[in-house]
Amino acid sequence: VGGKENSVITMAKRTPVTVLIYLHSHYYRPMSEKSPIKTVVILIAIGTISWMIAGMVAITLDYDSKYVWTCVVGALLGATGIRYSIRRDRRSGI
Repeated sequence: VGGKENSVITMAKRTPVTVLIYLHSHYYRPMSEKSPIKTVVILIAIGTISWMIAGMVAITLDYDSKYVWTCVVGALLGATGIRYSIRRDRRSGI
């Protein structure tokens, strides 16, 4: 059997399982890579601003209150999403 395969198996036997799971999970990101938090926040902000514009249009054109409240809730959920994304990035890194 090849020497390279044996060295990988030997290393895996010596390494704790939790380290192997952590290194191979999709949460692992080398420190050299940039965090995508800026892209995430921009995307959520675009959606939030869209809900605000739709709400202003709904108020201006005197739509039913359910449309106005839908826009208000959409904007509030967007603001919550921005806050959540920033806090999550500070704690663990996306």
